[in-house]
Parts: sequence; C-alpha cells; structure tokens
Amino acid sequence: MKNFTRIVAIALVLVMTVAVFASCAQNAKGYDKAKKALANAGYVVESDAGEWGSQVNDLQGMICAYKIREGTENDKNPKASGGIVIYYFKSEKAANRAWDKTIKNDYESAKKRAAKEEMELISKREGKVVYYGTQDAIDVAFN
Repeated sequence: MKNFTRIVAIALVLVMTVAVFASCAQNAKGYDKAKKALANAGYVVESDAGEWGSQVNDLQGMICAYKIREGTENDKNPKASGGIVIYYFKSEKAANRAWDKTIKNDYESAKKRAAKEEMELISKREGKVVYYGTQDAIDVAFN
C-alpha cells in the first residue's frame, strides 16, 4: 500500500509539473507567434517592456507594434496607421491585477490619442494575456 501511495503521489507531481510547463510554453508560443506575424505584416515590433515592465508584477513579456502611415515615414513625427500592445503574464490573476492598476489607464490614454488620428482601439483580457490595439493589428497578432 505504501508503494502505491508513493507512485500516486509521484504521478500527481509529474502531472502538475507538466501542466505548469505546458501553460508557460503556450504563453511563449503565443508571444513568438504574435511577434513574427506582426513583423511579417509590416509592423514595427518592439518587445522590451523597459522600465514600465519592471514595475509590473509577474509580467512575462510585452509586445508593442505599430505600422507607420504611408506618406508620413519621413516626417519628424510619423503617424501610425494601426498598432497593438500585448502583455503576457504568469497568471490570470496577475493579468487582472495589472489591468486594474495600470493597463486600463494606459488604454484609456491611448484610446484618446488614437481617436485624434481617427483610429479605434479595442481592449481585451484573455486568461494571462491582456492587449489593446486596432482591429487589423489584433487580427494579425492572434490569427
């Protein structure tokens, strides 16, 4: 009976370990896929969270991508024709906490700026991922 209990305990630990690694791998896979898809679609992709990222708990990665509006490439302040910001967190709880404390305000500010450029921003939280951006950029990143 002792051996059976040990085997069951070890099996449970292995199952939990695989589940944890699988969930992390999915985030990494989604991060790499979105980054590649955006770059291939002509977006300028930045993936360093910088100082902001160090202030957010449990942030695994961040992508900021934007597309320069044709005809404004050589301007001192080129205009964007679309973009997206994607945050990848270690847990859904961390994603929700970051949304409430920081990202929601960033989204509201970006939404006001985008409206001046006649762009509409959409925000969404899906599990451990929080993002906001234009519909075109969202379609590229997540399809």
